[in-house]
Amino acid sequence: MAASAATPPSDNAYGNWNWEQLMNGVFGLGLPSRTDVQNEPWLVFTTGNDTDQNRPHIFWAYADSAKVNVYYSDQVTGQTKDSSGGSTVSSGSSWQNWHDMPNQALPPAAFNQNYSQLPHYNPKTLYDVADAFQYTANQLGAMSDSLANQYNGLSDGNNSFKGKAAGAFRDLLGNVRVATSGFRDQIGSSGNSYAQVMAAAALAAGNFVVGMWNAYYGWANSSVATPFQAVASLVMPLASTTTIPGHYESS
Repeated sequence: MAASAATPPSDNAYGNWNWEQLMNGVFGLGLPSRTDVQNEPWLVFTTGNDTDQNRPHIFWAYADSAKVNVYYSDQVTGQTKDSSGGSTVSSGSSWQNWHDMPNQALPPAAFNQNYSQLPHYNPKTLYDVADAFQYTANQLGAMSDSLANQYNGLSDGNNSFKGKAAGAFRDLLGNVRVATSGFRDQIGSSGNSYAQVMAAAALAAGNFVVGMWNAYYGWANSSVATPFQAVASLVMPLASTTTIPGHYESS
């Protein structure tokens, strides 16, 4: 049965999501579920004296006078032979996809800000919003300056624009100037402006990708977290134990 992508929970309690749910739900990748990875065969057993040179050999043992060889499966190694038995090709296993997808998609985003392999995630769009807010703020600033110049000109006692109507218009112009200046500050000039908040969100989103890559890299380069180490931790104690001669004997 073909592996299916891990489905994130419907809630937003991201702290409870596991790795593959986070990769799929946030970044839009298609990592298989952990169950699909665990359900794949991890070991291959053969009998006879001949050793299969196409698979990593773990150990051999005698069982009822028959030699049993134990190998890592193609699903675990991520490689298999083509139909001719010659070239090594990808096994396309759930484990290989689970392991390799982040390794392919995260580095371009983390190091080059290239998010093309993260369908659901692109901090650049937040920068676009920040730029749009800042552009709007700049336009409002130009309008506010123009209104201020007009207000100051109408407030000059030497101009010929006088009377109650002139005063009311001048006051209206002043109110519009103050409101426009306030909108400019709120959108793009103050310490907590929309533009600055969106730019900070974009920076945090980019740093999040870097953090996820660092976490993956640290795990992927630790032998403790691999199927090889998991299998080795189980079989090595057996391989180093001598039992009843003729019944079990390890290499």
